[in-house]
Amino acid sequence: MGEAPKQSGVALPGSVVKVYYNGDKSDTETFLIATRQEGVNEGKLEVFSPLSPLGGALIDAKVGDGAFMKSIEDARALAETMLDLGRRAGREVVCLLTDMNQPLGCAVGNALEIREAIATVRGEGPPDFLELVLAACSRLLAVSDLGIDEQEGRVRAMQAIADGSALEAYERWISAQGSTSAMPARTERTASTPSDGASRPKKSI
Repeated sequence: MGEAPKQSGVALPGSVVKVYYNGDKSDTETFLIATRQEGVNEGKLEVFSPLSPLGGALIDAKVGDGAFMKSIEDARALAETMLDLGRRAGREVVCLLTDMNQPLGCAVGNALEIREAIATVRGEGPPDFLELVLAACSRLLAVSDLGIDEQEGRVRAMQAIADGSALEAYERWISAQGSTSAMPARTERTASTPSDGASRPKKSI
């Protein structure tokens, strides 16, 4: 464990990888590429598993008037095709069929929908969108190498939102993509309910 990557630059299991953010070598994170079982004795070094999430994927196949696939039969056919592609690539893929016969969340337009997504990561988003996020997270975590089922995956996703670690992960992703600031997550707020106060039904089907 803890070997340097080969000359090819490919980080294989057992390698320690140091990530630089925004080209700043003073802003780094170090990971061990290994399964969590292998990395359990590596002290405080964070384990980045090649099995999850890189080894698995979740597809949200929309169906309904607002989706490309208008019927549940067509959406299922698309989902089966994507599942087959995943199997051929040696990856475990799970698929959700979700309802687009009615709006999801409250926001319309890219900028507003990003704000709504950030609010959801903070635990302040619309209930229907939050439910879709938790359903997706629970299924993806269940195919990870954590050895947990969907119920435990849902619990962990809820905990990540509650303790702020989901928001911290979002900010790291934004930073890793070259942004100088992820401050909208902390400074912007968006409504979490429709303006008329009516509740919206869940959209998963």
